[in-house]
Order: sequence, then structure tokens, then C-alpha cells
Amino acid sequence: MVNPMINKIFPIISSILILFILNSGCIEEGTLEPTQLNETQIKERITQNLVGTQIEYYNVAGQPMSYNISAYDIKSINKTQLDNKIAWKVRVGSQLAWDIYFTETGETIIKKEQLFVS
Repeated sequence: MVNPMINKIFPIISSILILFILNSGCIEEGTLEPTQLNETQIKERITQNLVGTQIEYYNVAGQPMSYNISAYDIKSINKTQLDNKIAWKVRVGSQLAWDIYFTETGETIIKKEQLFVS
């Protein structure tokens, strides 16, 4: 039989240990995530972030145009490196194509490259 005193003390001690670890600098508070995403989940996140957005560009006559991204337009999503950091390279479109780079977590666009001449 477990001592009832342990059931009362354990939550207090574990809370103190967590606070001690966070305050010691061993773990940065912002780096704690409830779950780590796998590659499939990151690709799904990227797709959700892109579908329905517009890319602004200029045609050969210099007129502003917009390209609406659909799920069909996303041709590939590949892990790569950009500025010595892990990133995700997304190819969007075919005739009018862009490479769009996302952060390692797939949350933020960090670079867009237009792959056609306008």
C-alpha cells in the first residue's frame, strides 16, 4: 500500500523541480511544445497555410496579377536547408511556378522565389 503522504507531496515536488529546471536555463520556456509534429503533420500544416492564399506578381506588361493557390498547385514539399537552418521547400504551380520556403515547423513563410520571368 502506498503511503497517502506521498500522494500529497509528489505533485508539489514535481512542480518545484519543473520550475527549478526552467529557471536554471537548461530548457528554454518557449521550446516546450505539447507535441512534436512528424513530417506528415508538418506537410499538412504547410498545405493548410498555403491553400487559399494569393501570390502577387507582375505579368510581362508590368500589370499586377494574383495567383490563387489550390491544393492541386502544390507540386512538392521537401525538407531542405536555407541559411544553414532546416526549412521546407514547397513548389507551387507549373507554368507559373514559385518555390516557397517555410520554417522547420511549417508555420511561417521565410522566402519566396518566382521561377518565371515577368
